[in-house]
Amino acid sequence: MKQLPLVSRLYYKLFERERYGKYKKVKDRWREQIVITNWNTEEGRKRLMRSRNGAFFRIAHHYQPQINPFYCSIACIVTTLNSLRLAKGKVPDQKGFNFTKPDGSVMKYCLYSQLTVLNKETDKIKVKEVIAPSINPKKAATNFNPGLCLKEVADILKLYDAKVKPVMAEYTLQEGCHVFRTVAKSILQHPEKILICNFFGRVKGMSSGGHYSVIGAYDEETDSVLVMDTAAHKNPWYWVAVKHLYKAMHTKDGKNYRGWIVVSD
Repeated sequence: MKQLPLVSRLYYKLFERERYGKYKKVKDRWREQIVITNWNTEEGRKRLMRSRNGAFFRIAHHYQPQINPFYCSIACIVTTLNSLRLAKGKVPDQKGFNFTKPDGSVMKYCLYSQLTVLNKETDKIKVKEVIAPSINPKKAATNFNPGLCLKEVADILKLYDAKVKPVMAEYTLQEGCHVFRTVAKSILQHPEKILICNFFGRVKGMSSGGHYSVIGAYDEETDSVLVMDTAAHKNPWYWVAVKHLYKAMHTKDGKNYRGWIVVSD
């Protein structure tokens, strides 16, 4: 095969580096490879078609990407609450978005939003300006501790009367993969439960550090799950093998391991 001219090769490398959803290779046994498969590729579509995908169709309509660099956990909380409650008419109107028309009638907006889900009550768990320093950069200069840990996400969901079961990924790799796989296969077929994962993205070749996303499907043939990535500004949704996702969860956020949360209403 004839090699491309130098200028073309340089342009190609630049394009590859800037391409949407660009992932790095990670070591898998004795070789290095890219372990992520974008959901909208031919292979990704095949996995979705044959997968246990009940959760996907519950979540997709309510999926929200994070609205700033620090809101991955908040986007998961909002996506989860809307997925569990909107169809049942259990989402209260968001007073900040309601509109009173000239005739006095009120147009209600009944959808949880990343702009309103944090309030004085959630501030008792963690102050909004600390979660997202971009909201108030002056506060960030003295207390830079963005995002939420696994327990804090669970506590905020509890404030919204959701039932939560947080699990830290502190098992060994073999045992942890088995436990998480069993949970995923069960939860993704359950009509009233959502699975949120907290992981360190660089372990599986992503550019993100600590991150949250909801899980939409499980493919038995490739033993992989569909991660509906909240970082839509950087990545499409993607498939990743259970073992690589578990490795990424089997990392510490402070003193505690990351992991997953099973949420029901």
